[in-house]
Amino acid sequence: KEWRFTSISNRAKHVVANGDFTGSNIIDVAFILEDKTSQSTNLIILHNYSYLQWDLLYSEFYNGLAQINGLKKNQLIYMDSAKLVPAPNDGFFLISVSGKKAILYNPEEKKFKEYYQYSNIEIENLKNGTGYNEQENYQENDN
Repeated sequence: KEWRFTSISNRAKHVVANGDFTGSNIIDVAFILEDKTSQSTNLIILHNYSYLQWDLLYSEFYNGLAQINGLKKNQLIYMDSAKLVPAPNDGFFLISVSGKKAILYNPEEKKFKEYYQYSNIEIENLKNGTGYNEQENYQENDN
C-alpha cells in the first residue's frame, strides 16, 4: 500500500500527538498515515532517543480513517473498568469507527496498550443496569 499524511485539511490537526509516552523525559511522537484510497489508517509511534535519531515503538493498522488527540499524565480516563482514573503517563486518544481508545505505554510490559473509553450512553446504560449496547451510536466522551 501507499501511505501519506492526510489530504483532508480539517483532519490535519488530528493526525499528530506528542508527549513523554515512555516516561523517559524525552518527547515522543505519534502520527497517523492514511492509505491512498483513505480506507485505512496506520498509527505510528516514534521515540527520539538521540538528536535526530528515532526508534519505531509501535505500528498498528486500523480500518477507516482514525484521529488522535493528546492525553496528558493525570488526565481522567477509563483503564481496566468503567471507573475514571488518572492516566499514569502521557498518551493519546485514538478515535475510530470502533470507538475511542486511550493508548498508553505500560513500562512493566514494555509495550503500548489500548484502553477502551466508554461513551456517555454506555456509562448511563451500565448505571441503569441495561448494559453495553454496541448498536447504539458512539458519542465521543472527552475525559
